[in-house]
Amino acid sequence: MNDDIIMSLHKKQIEIMDAIHKVCLDNNIKYYLIAGSCLGAIRHKGFIPWDVDIDIAMPREDYDRFFNDGCKQLPSKYVAHTYKTDKVFAKPHGLVCIKDSVLLTKADIDNSQMPDFGIFIDVFPLDRCPDDKSLQEKHKRDYLFFNKVRYFKMSRTYRENGFIVKIIKHFIRFLFLPLSYKRINGWQEKVMMRYKDLNPCHLWCSMASKYPYEKQLMDKAIYGEPTLGQFEDRNYYLPEKPKEYLTKLYKDYMKLPSEEEQKMMKNYFVKASWKD
Repeated sequence: MNDDIIMSLHKKQIEIMDAIHKVCLDNNIKYYLIAGSCLGAIRHKGFIPWDVDIDIAMPREDYDRFFNDGCKQLPSKYVAHTYKTDKVFAKPHGLVCIKDSVLLTKADIDNSQMPDFGIFIDVFPLDRCPDDKSLQEKHKRDYLFFNKVRYFKMSRTYRENGFIVKIIKHFIRFLFLPLSYKRINGWQEKVMMRYKDLNPCHLWCSMASKYPYEKQLMDKAIYGEPTLGQFEDRNYYLPEKPKEYLTKLYKDYMKLPSEEEQKMMKNYFVKASWKD
């Protein structure tokens, strides 16, 4: 994507974020900018210039309140999606999207059987985790098992795949037809919420995001009380200790990626459109 499209896409994502922020304020729902969005707020005071999305997380209780009731208060041009609302929704976390918009990766174009939900913001649950290392390892292993199940059910094909590879993937997809995304996500969510009644609880993990369990496993005091921080010309909520959060996730978080990595991130999405 060229810079002009990315800037326009950023503006649309800010519009979604404004709507989420208002709903959360009105309903006392906690959220935090996380991952690259938190990094952008600290390092760039807004979007990372080559980034193309916004990620937020909510403690599980707030996440459930947002998707059960809060999202109904969003303006009509936005829609919330989870595996509970869409039978073909494959993700283990929620989205808030702009209706009648398009945002596609190359994988989406090559696999048209998967629906496009449009321009979105990722909303991740933060779940309680045990202190015991062996229990953490089992928690991670069980969660990743369902990631593999989802991967085989999707069995995405690409133009560069050879004929034999495509046949094998289509066959695997056929074998997994009886197993719905709703069932896979339901099982996986039970794993994520395994320690929901753990008290006291010292650790939270955003398991559904792309980073490894170990990196996401953090003292909940790092998230702490949501704290307003600058993001473009807005103020959104960050973890209470954003530098500790970013160090755990990225180590030297002020170091810029290579130009090649920046280019790859810019080109992650290959098609975007919306109605103004």
